[in-house]
Amino acid sequence: MKRTFSPWVGPNYRNAGNILGCKVLILGESHYGPPGEEHENVTIDVVEKYAKKRGTPFFTTLTKSVLNLDSSLELDDESRLNFWGSIAFCNYIQRFVGEDARIAPTKEHWEAGELPFKQTVKELEPDLIIIFGARLGEWIPTLDEKYSLCFVNHPASGYSYDRWNPLIQDSLKKLVK
Repeated sequence: MKRTFSPWVGPNYRNAGNILGCKVLILGESHYGPPGEEHENVTIDVVEKYAKKRGTPFFTTLTKSVLNLDSSLELDDESRLNFWGSIAFCNYIQRFVGEDARIAPTKEHWEAGELPFKQTVKELEPDLIIIFGARLGEWIPTLDEKYSLCFVNHPASGYSYDRWNPLIQDSLKKLVK
């Protein structure tokens, strides 16, 4: 299967403006929407509409966690925009899994996502892939050893900054040259 959704790639992803000098790919699970209305810019549109603005818990939690903030600290607009300008983001599943959140991907969704995911990793060559979701983590194929992986819970599934921030920060520190 070919890739349906192009990844979000921030303008500073490949240069010194990225996260601690590392190219970080954030991996989510899936998009939701009307069947048959998938298009190439869905991920990019979602980042522009939800991730770069206040008010979306999923994107706020993952942003704060990578920046080593917690629920007691406010994420200002400048930090949010700098973060999204510095990372890449994509979802593993390459079709809408349903019209509403909380619909689980099918086995076919997961299997069809493997080749597009590998293609995206090969194109972006991230130093670190942060995988948000335990279920997603079970489907990640074996990748070349040059790619570091960090597995954390999905932000909507009992997420704990105290538990996951240190893991993300340790993964980043191992890569700082």
